[in-house]
Amino acid sequence: MHLQANRLVPLLALACLACGDAPRPANREPSIPAPAANSELPPGHPPLNALPSGHPQVGDTESSAAPELNDPSQFAGRALLKGELATATQGRIIVSLRQKGMRMPLWAYVLDLADPELEKKGLQPAVGGTRELIFALNKDTTILPSPLPKGVELEVEVAYDADGSVDTRDDAVAGVVDAKPGDLGLEIVLEKRVEPAERGDEGVSDETTGGGNDGQSDGQ
Repeated sequence: MHLQANRLVPLLALACLACGDAPRPANREPSIPAPAANSELPPGHPPLNALPSGHPQVGDTESSAAPELNDPSQFAGRALLKGELATATQGRIIVSLRQKGMRMPLWAYVLDLADPELEKKGLQPAVGGTRELIFALNKDTTILPSPLPKGVELEVEVAYDADGSVDTRDDAVAGVVDAKPGDLGLEIVLEKRVEPAERGDEGVSDETTGGGNDGQSDGQ
């Protein structure tokens, strides 16, 4: 009897170890239904992910790019560079269109006097102390593709800048004329003014000569 009991104890222990805890179902993520396709929507339902009417496209690189300038307006004419400007070989000429009374240009392009192909860009050689620039401002020549505002007064400026920097205007010589789209016969004259202090000896000489003539007349 004792022998059978001694055999039953280890067998029961092994059975308990083998059984362990009752088996449990494996943990599973809750199932998520697949999104409905447009073909499964009720009749008249707007397509999924459709943007509201008038909403700008999202992620559309073409629509987010800067709009192309399609304004057919043109402003053309000639600028006459006189005096020492006619023979200048360095600096820049800036042709610009702006709203009257404003400094910021709407359209503009720049000519560098060091460019070997200036004649192809409208700047002619000097003749008789005058150098002529044939200019045309339009959507193809401007480097500032700003849309032109409607119903405002405009003006065209041609400026010569000796150091070529837009930040300094002390050495600039400019001419301005009122303009409207379609003006093709604009004319601007640029000539550096000689201040009395720059004339120096010439002014003194004139005064001396004039004074001498007066004295001679009085003596007579």
